[in-house]
Amino acid sequence: MNTMYTIANAHYTAKIAAKGAELKSLVSLSDGKEHIFQGDVRFWEDSAPLLFPICGKLNDNRYAYGDKEYEMFIHGFLMSLVPTDVVAEGDLAVFHFADTEETYKQYPFHFALTVTFTLTENGVNCAIVVENRDEKKMYYSIGAHPGFSTPLREGATLEDHYLRFPEATDDVHSIIIDNAGLFSGETPARTLEEGKIIRLSRSQFIIDGIFLNGVGDVIELHCDGAEKFVRVSCPGTEVVGVWRDYDEEANMMCLEPWRGYPSISGQKDELEKKFGIHMLESKENVTFAFDIEILPEQA
Repeated sequence: MNTMYTIANAHYTAKIAAKGAELKSLVSLSDGKEHIFQGDVRFWEDSAPLLFPICGKLNDNRYAYGDKEYEMFIHGFLMSLVPTDVVAEGDLAVFHFADTEETYKQYPFHFALTVTFTLTENGVNCAIVVENRDEKKMYYSIGAHPGFSTPLREGATLEDHYLRFPEATDDVHSIIIDNAGLFSGETPARTLEEGKIIRLSRSQFIIDGIFLNGVGDVIELHCDGAEKFVRVSCPGTEVVGVWRDYDEEANMMCLEPWRGYPSISGQKDELEKKFGIHMLESKENVTFAFDIEILPEQA
């Protein structure tokens, strides 16, 4: 059974599933609108999983560490991990996780994760503290995969929507993902349209989605004629992913800040040398935090 916890403030209610501390609902009290994708087996069964200790896929779902090989599937195991403790009260919910015998079989490190959701005036903040409880260095990636309900305006099509990157510079690059869901190693320059935007179309999701670096820490989803837009802000973002199911009827859009990369296609994954991997010294900790905001469009 996956227990659900509800938090609320004067502006929003949110529901978070215990398993993986996955945000399942974010409802505006002003208009009753649900902003989080509610899951649909036709398109995607999840809503907003958290990614640890990898982002994306490994070659053959395997990696090497030391003199052993380990198996781990896409985005790691946090999304299926059961918390050791939960405290949810008022506008705050805190989930505690730690390694288990099962996690150690696929990830040979002792760790702790504390995931805190706090409702704000404009949405919700999620902060994940990653702690290395081992005596050795710990290698990891971390990210978020929130899916949002679309269209942002009733009757709108996908082509009415666009992405905006307010912090983007002139040094933006695409991260090319191949048919197997792996990083091809190619990072061609990407020119944004005027206003630092990318107009959306189904063709962009035939293989996977849109993956970029160099766009800064903020990604926005807008829709022509909509009253509100979605903003995801995550300090220290390395890769921004935008993904939806290719099906024309898919009513969702994922805006994903990652600190990490999928594996490079054809390269044997050695954890310490994996492209984009992060390291924590013994007993150190680090925080990965992001904000989801629902904001009014300017007239």
